[in-house]
Amino acid sequence: MSNTAGDDNVAARWEHKRWANFRNNLTQVLQFNPFQQKNFSVPKLVNEWNCFEDFIRGFPFTEKQDLAWDREEHPPYGTNLTFPVSEYKKFNQ
Repeated sequence: MSNTAGDDNVAARWEHKRWANFRNNLTQVLQFNPFQQKNFSVPKLVNEWNCFEDFIRGFPFTEKQDLAWDREEHPPYGTNLTFPVSEYKKFNQ
């Protein structure tokens, strides 16, 4: 006999924690990342979102071309940095 109610409860708690962590990270990105601030100018909406589907509907999609242009205009790394360069441990290309 399986305990689907218990499994559903665990999954719901995990999803809630995952969403809370993501929202905290997104808040930091919107507060400190100039590239994302320019592309998403309404951070107050983050508090109105309750799930990943809300985020996907409300956050503009970033294309590779946007990132490439940003790096060309602001070498060497562009403005898509949430923290100072010294805090990043490794860069890969």
